[in-house]
Amino acid sequence: MVKLNSLVRLWLEHQFPSLTNVLVLSKNTGPDFALYFSGARIITSRTSSTVHSTSSGTVSSSWGRVMGRPSIQGSPENILFPGLYEGLCWEMEGSSGQVGIKLSQIISVRSVTVDHISQHSAFDLTCAPREVEVWVAVTHASPEAVAVFDRGSCDHGDGECQGRLGDPLSSGAIGSKKRYANLFTIIYNPYSPSSIQNFAAPRHLRELNISSSSVIFRVLGNWGSEHHTCVYRFRVHGIPVQ
Repeated sequence: MVKLNSLVRLWLEHQFPSLTNVLVLSKNTGPDFALYFSGARIITSRTSSTVHSTSSGTVSSSWGRVMGRPSIQGSPENILFPGLYEGLCWEMEGSSGQVGIKLSQIISVRSVTVDHISQHSAFDLTCAPREVEVWVAVTHASPEAVAVFDRGSCDHGDGECQGRLGDPLSSGAIGSKKRYANLFTIIYNPYSPSSIQNFAAPRHLRELNISSSSVIFRVLGNWGSEHHTCVYRFRVHGIPVQ
């Protein structure tokens, strides 16, 4: 039986190269609170324009129906569903922009995961996201947490200030209706051995236990495409707030 299980595992790894990474990642990070089936939804007012193209439309629509996804080609809702199929992504217009996600629960965000098609099966990796800011809508924060985010944090040695309060749509003051905190910035590399990559928030910011009801992924750039950026999936992990 042990030998049979080993053979099955090897076959699965050959047929689905990222399967093992997905299983290990899910075990280590916990549930995805940006999953459509769990209640997560796209915040259209906080989401950039979509490129409406016909490329791979038939294949994408067919897979979409099988997976229970929206049938709109390039729809931002695609990033809330599991499964990686060539062309079945959110085609964000241009090389920079953002997407807002209402989480399925209020949580304290611990990490995020970016999924993309493997470099071995992708036709074009220049449209993959590269630098991404992770913003969280502050539902509840202690005075200490507000103070930390208000002054920003530049103590992690790379010269970049993170943990700042503001609005990802502007550089101005915080709006009275909603406060956002720039939790951290990630660099996604589609040329890495694994196309599914997890990024943990800085420890000193995680320990502040800020409660968040929604997340905004602000894409600052991709790997070379000026026409569009193809986002396959953003996942959000954390601890539910009781």
